[in-house]
Amino acid sequence: KKVAASIGILDIAGFENLQVNSFGQLCINFVNERLQNFMNDHVFRNEKRLYIDEGIPWADTDFKNNEDIIDTFWKKNIGLFDLLDEETQFKQGSDAGFVRKVTTNHAKSEIIVKTRNDDPVFGVWYDCHGFLDKNKDTLNDDLFDCMKDSTNDFIRDLFTIKKGPTGTISETQFHLRQPKKVQRELRSNNAMQLSTELGKSLKE
Repeated sequence: KKVAASIGILDIAGFENLQVNSFGQLCINFVNERLQNFMNDHVFRNEKRLYIDEGIPWADTDFKNNEDIIDTFWKKNIGLFDLLDEETQFKQGSDAGFVRKVTTNHAKSEIIVKTRNDDPVFGVWYDCHGFLDKNKDTLNDDLFDCMKDSTNDFIRDLFTIKKGPTGTISETQFHLRQPKKVQRELRSNNAMQLSTELGKSLKE
């Protein structure tokens, strides 16, 4: 039987490192770190466990473990996304306040550095101007009012019925139509920061 050697290549979405990197690039690069981590789990860690369970010899394979980067983004209370959400929820929150929280909570981090170096080897540099506004993911008030006053029940329901954590509408809620006059607080109370929504979708 003729046997041919083969090499498998997994091409995941590319990391972004532009002239100016903002909130969008931060989210894209975080997703890519998660994909890399997922691949590490399934190609290396899980395979190793299967080999050991079956009593098959396993030769350790070196791979870049990016758990420290994932923790930098995702660690409860001090991760970048939690700090950004916290600052976003403050009435007097600011982009500068977010940067201060990051530098304070990650002062000893080897992942986050404060002194810029434009050599790509040193990583990706982010411009934090506009981070809070981009994280809010809120609709313009005029658009919100226009949609909730729609004569189309379906369109109006999208902007008046309380949705579940995954964005679904229960059968009960669907039939309990809200009046057209909806309090302004509804739009802010139901708003979910983009970083929170991104984290939830990746965990699912």
